[in-house]
Amino acid sequence: MDHECDLQDTTMMKTVLCNLSAWLLVVTTFTPQETNAAPPIAKAKDVEFTVTYSADTLAVGDMLYAQISIKNITNTPVRIRNFLCLVIVATTPHVREYVESYGEIPGGVTFLEIAPNESFTFERCLDLYGNDHRDDGSFDPFDPTLSGQKMTLTATASTTIHGDVGREGVTDWRNHALKATDEITFTSPLMSRESYETLIKNASHKAIPNPFVTIFPQTFPAAPIYLHAPEMTCVFATL
Repeated sequence: MDHECDLQDTTMMKTVLCNLSAWLLVVTTFTPQETNAAPPIAKAKDVEFTVTYSADTLAVGDMLYAQISIKNITNTPVRIRNFLCLVIVATTPHVREYVESYGEIPGGVTFLEIAPNESFTFERCLDLYGNDHRDDGSFDPFDPTLSGQKMTLTATASTTIHGDVGREGVTDWRNHALKATDEITFTSPLMSRESYETLIKNASHKAIPNPFVTIFPQTFPAAPIYLHAPEMTCVFATL
């Protein structure tokens, strides 16, 4: 009887061990494939952040474009938010103007994956002659005293948004902050204020309800852009 019990115990133990081995085989074989974790959110050290402007010297009143690029410099894919928190500030000794600001973050922001050595690139037309209403000066497109002044452009961005802090591996938003600076020299204004007012006056006398001024950017984009002249704060044109 004892011998039969020993045989039953041995058989049961073998069955348990076989089932356990089969379960471990399933776990080790299929778990990594099912997990397939998403690439990490890029930190500042993982990417190269560059901002290229459409001119090194800028006639006062002319358009200014910025081309922004984020390049993955690691050996593995990384992710960034597809809504880039981009701010560009232009400063001279007397003016500090927000010329690009992302404003409110829209809903449904997702991630963009960037492969190794690949870049995410886009362009912005900067609001250089607008007014950010921060009481720290603004650029007058007809101001001849700007000629010869150097304007510093400071661009800041982030690969993530504040809502990611505490999840998605984001512990400190400063680890994801990007910054690039450049300098542009102003030259003489495109035209005087009097010439601009004469242009608009002549257009209205010719019964043109929506006079347009053609813009030819120096670098990009390649195609000319048309703006409604009465709504502009200045003339951006090759006349």
